[in-house]
Amino acid sequence: MNKTALKRFAVELRRELMGEMLGRIDYLTGFDEASLPAKYRGRTKELAALKKAIERQGKEEVMEQVAYLWANR
Repeated sequence: MNKTALKRFAVELRRELMGEMLGRIDYLTGFDEASLPAKYRGRTKELAALKKAIERQGKEEVMEQVAYLWANR
């Protein structure tokens, strides 16, 4: 098995996920509850938890944790 190719793939996947997450986080955290797009209106608890995690840990750390979880599934 070519472990080098697998490691390279994992690193690239993590970077790609982080780039996608940054865009989504910036988009979603730019709204208050009243102005959320319709498909996210029922997700106010999750959005509040995301904002709180970003305040506590910082955006980079939250993205790092999520990317790690997704890349290691």
